[in-house]
Amino acid sequence: MIIARQRHGFAETKAALSILNTLALSIKMIWTYLSVYWTANVKKP
Repeated sequence: MIIARQRHGFAETKAALSILNTLALSIKMIWTYLSVYWTANVKKP
């Protein structure tokens, strides 16, 4: 029972890391898009 609980905890940790990884990737993509948009539209000579 304790072993099963530890394995479940490991699975939860793995899922949480996966969610954080996906979130970080999304933020990076949005940041890149905003940077390109800002450069293209705001910093005109």
